[in-house]
Amino acid sequence: MQQATTPALVITNNKSANDSRPYPLMATLNEAHARWTMCKNPVCFEPDDDHQWIMDMVAEGLDTGFFYTSCMLEFIERRLSNQLPPDYKGRGTSVEGGVLGMEVYYARLAVEAKREHDVQMAAVSKIRIGDEIKQAEIHVNGKTSKWNGVVQEINREYGTVKLSASRRGDKQRYIITIQASHNALSAIVNARTEVPREEMSTDGIASSSPAFQSSTKIPGGQHSLSF
Repeated sequence: MQQATTPALVITNNKSANDSRPYPLMATLNEAHARWTMCKNPVCFEPDDDHQWIMDMVAEGLDTGFFYTSCMLEFIERRLSNQLPPDYKGRGTSVEGGVLGMEVYYARLAVEAKREHDVQMAAVSKIRIGDEIKQAEIHVNGKTSKWNGVVQEINREYGTVKLSASRRGDKQRYIITIQASHNALSAIVNARTEVPREEMSTDGIASSSPAFQSSTKIPGGQHSLSF
C-alpha cells in the first residue's frame, strides 16, 4: 500500500546509492540497537558510511511511497539483493523482520528526524528576537486559544522558539516553547527572506538583551508551557 511522497532527503554519501560491497548487517538485535543510538536526534547523531547507505535506501523507499514497515523492508531487501548475508533472515527472529528489520526501522527514524530538523532549520533561520505574534492560534493543554506574544529566545540548533505570551482573556503571561515551523510563526517566516544575524552564544541559543528581558519581565513569576 502506498502513500503520498515526502520531500527528498539530501544524499550526503554519493557512493551509497551504487555501493556493491556486502552490507555489514549486525549479528544480533542488541548490536543493531547500539549501532543506532541517538538516531532520533539529528543534532547529535552523526551517520557513518554504513548508516548513510541504508538511510539513503530508506529515503528512496519513502519517496517512492512505501509507508508500511513490511513494504519498506521488502523494498530494502530488493535493493540490497545478494549483498545481504545468506543467514540474514535467521538473525534476531524474536522481532518482526529480524536484525535487518530493526536496522531499517532505526534508519527510518533517522531519516524522518533529519527531514523534520531541516524544516525547523529553514524556519528558525528567519526568526529574530523581538518578533511579535498577534492573535495566533496555539494548542495548549487540550485547548486552542489565540495568543499575543514576543520572541524571547531562539535555539537555532534545535529549531525551537520561546515566546513570552498571553492568551485572550487571561492577564497572566506565560513562557511558551514551540517549534520554529509552528503556524503561529508562519506569518513571520513567510514574510522574511533574509536570515537574521544575531550575536550567538556557544550553545547556539540567541536570547534577548538584558534591556529587552527587563521590559518583558513576567509579573508574579513565569508559567512555562512546552509542547
